[in-house]
Amino acid sequence: MTSSKEKTERVLNAFVQIHAAQPTPTLNPMWRQGVMKTIRLNRAMENLESADNPAAAFTSLMFRFAGAGTAVGVALLIYSLTAASGLDAEALRAMVQDPLNILPLDTLILS
Repeated sequence: MTSSKEKTERVLNAFVQIHAAQPTPTLNPMWRQGVMKTIRLNRAMENLESADNPAAAFTSLMFRFAGAGTAVGVALLIYSLTAASGLDAEALRAMVQDPLNILPLDTLILS
């Protein structure tokens, strides 16, 4: 009995031999040029569509940066909650209720 792997190898080798025995088709150079012209036209149309709407080019980047910023924000929040576990409840309440009052702008401007 032959194993399944050997059978698969024999079938694969048969396909390789059949493919190698086939003559290679000769393509008309005009056909090749026509295909390349179609590809270039399609690519140019895609570029024109993105040029008409510049925001479309940056939409995927915007969502990637937003996702990365959210991930960093969540990681910083988790780190701050675990690293500053001894933080006073009063200080935490002050930061959550009015974060701008912790360091007033008067102090920043006058310093």
